Amino acid sequence: MSSHYLNNQTEHYTKLLGTLRAVNTTRLIFLLAGFSMAAWAPIVPLIKDKLTLSDDILGLLLISLAVGSLAMMPLAAFLIEKLSCKKVICLGFLVVSLTLPLLMFAPNLIFMLAVLFCFGAGLGLVDIAMNTQAVLLEKASPKPIMSSMHAFWSIGGVIGSTIVTTLLGIKIDPLLTLLIAVILIIFAFVPFIKNLLPKQIEPLDENGQIKPTEKTPFIVLPKGIVLLIGILCFILFLAEGAMLDWSAIYLNQFRDVPLNISGSGFIVFSIAMTVGRLTGDWVVASLGRFKVLFWGALLSALGYLLLIVVPIHFVSFIGITLIGIGASNAVPILFTAAGNQKEMPAHLAIAAVAMVGYGGMLIGPAAIGFISNQIGLDKAFFLISSLLLIVVLCSKKVTSTVTKNE
Repeated sequence: MSSHYLNNQTEHYTKLLGTLRAVNTTRLIFLLAGFSMAAWAPIVPLIKDKLTLSDDILGLLLISLAVGSLAMMPLAAFLIEKLSCKKVICLGFLVVSLTLPLLMFAPNLIFMLAVLFCFGAGLGLVDIAMNTQAVLLEKASPKPIMSSMHAFWSIGGVIGSTIVTTLLGIKIDPLLTLLIAVILIIFAFVPFIKNLLPKQIEPLDENGQIKPTEKTPFIVLPKGIVLLIGILCFILFLAEGAMLDWSAIYLNQFRDVPLNISGSGFIVFSIAMTVGRLTGDWVVASLGRFKVLFWGALLSALGYLLLIVVPIHFVSFIGITLIGIGASNAVPILFTAAGNQKEMPAHLAIAAVAMVGYGGMLIGPAAIGFISNQIGLDKAFFLISSLLLIVVLCSKKVTSTVTKNE
């Protein structure tokens, strides 16, 4: 066996090992991002109570978080190009670690608005950089990895909400609770920084030359079927975001669940989402995208109805479970549909759908605050249930672009 062959094999396995380390570290980043976001959810009712906020003012706070995230997304892309995914992820977690404890320390509304903006900005930097790194690694990987990445975000949400809710439930001071969460983030993240991508990986052709890439417009406007897919994504992200930011408050106000354990609703939701995502590939392969999207959206709508109509604790948590299971695979199916339609290039369509969808996750829950202040949180949840029926009605049309691949 020639030394040249052995050298090539050694180089191959060295690169493979490096890729596997980077993939696993990126899964950890998704987990920590979900952990960071979920650590905020159980303290929302405490902040509302501490600052004596109405629902519409709380909605203003949530808008501040959303604006911080959205404002950083274009800047994140610029920083990734100039620096690297590695440095931007580090910067994002630095901002998150500095601002998370300040959420409970904030003495007034103005200070809280500023801190939430910065907290959202840190999350926005991490979100774009980790997804960019995942895309780059997927190109170097022999099999898809994006679904597992987002499953780890859900797992992080379960862990984060469970730890924070448990600490609050045993009467640990909220500020100390958030400091413990930050310490866990730092200890989990720092040892693996070296495995993050130090620079961009340029795609190569069969001759080893860098492939020319198309420039993507800064703002991509959806049209035709892509616009419909984007609207459906907005609704589904809105349904998810409402569970993150409003489930604890709903359980406290309408089901008399104590403040210090009201975050348990989000724990149940996160577990349901995680189970759904981890089993999603098998479910879609067995039933087909249309049935999964149709029944998933219908289950989520039914879950919201159970939550608001039946005043029994156990039934409320069943409703939250149905919302999580139903929504878990709907968005990935819509992204697949966006990539297979013919009205726009796939990469532009996916970018447009993502932009509209994130609006539902980030801005939608803030709008719920204003609606809730006018008509009540229970009626705002009923509105979400009604919107989910639009997804049910449109499921056949948007999945028809990919039925030929099933």
